[in-house]
Amino acid sequence: MSTKELRRSLSKTLEQAGLGNIKIDRIKWLAFADANIEQNARVHRATNDLLLKLVTEGTPGRCIHVTGEMRALLDPFHRDICSKMFKQSGNAFAVLYNLPRDQRTNRNKAIGWSLKKWSQKGRRAWPEYLRTLDVIAERAVDVHASTEEKEIQYSVFGNRYTQLQEKHADAAKAKRVWLLESDILNEALTDRGERLLNQSLDIDEGWYSGFLKSLGGLGARAILSKLADGKAIEIHQLDDDRLAEFGVSLADTTDALNTMGFAATDEQGRWMITKSGTEYLNLLTR
Repeated sequence: MSTKELRRSLSKTLEQAGLGNIKIDRIKWLAFADANIEQNARVHRATNDLLLKLVTEGTPGRCIHVTGEMRALLDPFHRDICSKMFKQSGNAFAVLYNLPRDQRTNRNKAIGWSLKKWSQKGRRAWPEYLRTLDVIAERAVDVHASTEEKEIQYSVFGNRYTQLQEKHADAAKAKRVWLLESDILNEALTDRGERLLNQSLDIDEGWYSGFLKSLGGLGARAILSKLADGKAIEIHQLDDDRLAEFGVSLADTTDALNTMGFAATDEQGRWMITKSGTEYLNLLTR
C-alpha cells in the first residue's frame, strides 16, 4: 500500500469516528499494520511496550478500550500490564464491549457469551480464558457492556497515545491498525470513551470472582472426580451431603462447569466430563 493510500485510509477512519476535522498532518505515526495477522501482532506489541513504559514511569493517563469482544485481554502481556497498573496506582483499565441485553441477566450468561466469542477464533486454550477472567475478577479491568457495536474501535492511554482500528467486523481476523501520538486525537477519543462508558452498563466484576470460586472449589473437584471415568451420570448422582456441609451449591457448580466447558449434558440430560474438564481436574488434583 502506498503512502497516499495509507493516508487516505487513516483519513477515512477518522471521518467514520466523527473526527474528520483532525488533520492527519498533526498526528505522529508510531506504528502501522495492514490487514495482516503478523503485522497486527507487531503493532499490538509496540502498543503494549509503550504502555508498559508509561505504567512503569507512573504516567499511564486515562486508559480506555472501546472494543467488540475484549480480546485484547487474551494477551498475557497486556493482562500483566493491567495488573501492574492496578497494583501500582489502583487505577483500572476501562473496557467497553458488546454484550446483548439477554446475556446480562446473570454471571454465567455474561461470561459464557465472552467464552463463546473468544473460542470462535480458536487462538487460545482454556487456561488463557481462566487467566483472562482472573484479571477482571481482581478488578484490574473495569468492564462495561454496550449493546451497540461501535463501528470504530480504539484504545487511549498516556494522555496523547491512541491505538486506532479501521472499521471491521468483530469476526475479522485482521484489520488495519495504527499506533498514533496526538494530544488532540487522544483527548477527543477519551471524551468519547467517557460518554460511552457513562451510557453503558457497569458489569459487576464480582461475577467473575464468584465464577472462578465455583470452578476452583471443593464442589467442582468432587463433581469432576465423579465424572472422571467418562460415564454419563444423572444430576442427582452428583449430589453429595458433604457439598452442603461446605456451603457448596450443586446447581451453581454444575452451571459454572458447563459454562466453562468442563462438563456438559447429553441428549438425556445426563452429565459428562469434557476433554478440557479432564485436563482441569488433573490440574486440580496434582
